[in-house]
Amino acid sequence: MVILLALLGPARPAEAAGDKRVCIAASESAQRLRKEGKLRAAREQLAVCSARECPALIRQDCAGWLNDVVSSTPSVVVAAKDTQGRDTMAVKLFIDGELVQERLDGKAIALDPGMHTFRYELDAEHAHEDPVAIREGEKNRVLAVSFQSNAAAPVTPAAARPAEPAPTAHEEPSPTHEGTTAATKGPAPIPLGAYVFGGAALASLGIGSVLLLSAGGDARSLRSSCAPSCDQGQVDSARSKALVGDVALGVGVVAAAAAVWMVLVKPPAPAPKRDAVWLPRVTAR
Repeated sequence: MVILLALLGPARPAEAAGDKRVCIAASESAQRLRKEGKLRAAREQLAVCSARECPALIRQDCAGWLNDVVSSTPSVVVAAKDTQGRDTMAVKLFIDGELVQERLDGKAIALDPGMHTFRYELDAEHAHEDPVAIREGEKNRVLAVSFQSNAAAPVTPAAARPAEPAPTAHEEPSPTHEGTTAATKGPAPIPLGAYVFGGAALASLGIGSVLLLSAGGDARSLRSSCAPSCDQGQVDSARSKALVGDVALGVGVVAAAAAVWMVLVKPPAPAPKRDAVWLPRVTAR
């Protein structure tokens, strides 16, 4: 609300007409890129319009948006192990087909939210590729990759196994010996409510963001065209958009928290039933 009222106030003169045009263009471009999820490109444009050469009101808006974009930009950290299971930095990293690092450095890598393909190359014979979903606001997510092969346990050849004694007694099924393999519990399914609240959170956050951006655009238009003597109806419309946008963002945050809570407290899945294994019982004659 404070930013909206400031936009409707009297504008200060720009230091230079050329700088003002560049600042306005960078501000508008940043809002479009932010809406498209291109947070890294949006951050570059916001750095331009928040520079000291830009008019005070534009600089103030862009600085606030820049803080929001920086906090929303996700990042990952790659941790790799070589064929011996030891930590290594000697791995080439490709993201979406582009070489990002010739050698890992252990530092966080900023990315746009969405699906990305990560390819790790230890050498010409050892490479690994994974699709990874990167979420907005996810910071320093560790992506672990190992080039160590899981060698199978050696199998004793049939010729080397000790010979079994010839049967000398009558064999009959016995119910006194049962299989000893324990049944493990499978992963519990995610509750339906988590999907419902998750979808509501995404919708509310999207609507709130669009309304706030639209309110900011209306305010700038009023400031440049008629401030401080703008029509009260136009001013109220911009303020209403901002208010509804704030409410939608609040609803989105609450719905997201509910979805996370339902996922964390989901009940364990029941253990699958297993039939008893019948083994022979030897009785002497």
